[in-house]
Amino acid sequence: MKVWRMKIAVIFISIVLLVLTGCMSVDMYSQRNPQWHGQPLKRVMVIGNFENLVYRHYAEGQMCEYIGDYSDTECLQSLKYLFAGQNEAAQMAAMLNQEKVDGVVYISTQAHGTTMVNTPIVFNTMWWSPGFGTMIGYGGPVAVDWANYSVKLYVTNGTVIWYANADASGKPEETIEHSSYHISKELVKAGMIAPGGSRHYKP
Repeated sequence: MKVWRMKIAVIFISIVLLVLTGCMSVDMYSQRNPQWHGQPLKRVMVIGNFENLVYRHYAEGQMCEYIGDYSDTECLQSLKYLFAGQNEAAQMAAMLNQEKVDGVVYISTQAHGTTMVNTPIVFNTMWWSPGFGTMIGYGGPVAVDWANYSVKLYVTNGTVIWYANADASGKPEETIEHSSYHISKELVKAGMIAPGGSRHYKP
């Protein structure tokens, strides 16, 4: 009986993951400023332009985590240095100079919402014991969150040297996580930040 229950659990988890994975996606387009010819930045700060501080903290953490995975560029989270309760612009110049930051990754949400997605319907028979089973169907209409992120990388004189849009779908925390993954790799590919990191990434 234990063997059958283990098989049921494995089948159930596999089907659920299949349905959920089909709802996650990221489409991204980026441009490098052709007038900028500098070297990869060595120390950047991520600023998440989100009113919800819990989400901002998570977004900045994800971005810095992936930059650390794929780049040798050091990444700072703005919430550790800026007080969100007052005008951050007034604090910015002095803080960037104090922390010797040479670039800022600025992430904001252009739009977000929820849409219904029709996922493939999968039927599976769960066998409770030889000869006895139950057929269960998974799939059909599923509510999927989506978000469009705008990303700017600018140097301390205010010049934007890289710009991107990322259209992501999935759960709210997954949209920023998967977008951060793609953004960090694109920054390396464009020569904005130095390749390397804990995964020794070389585009």
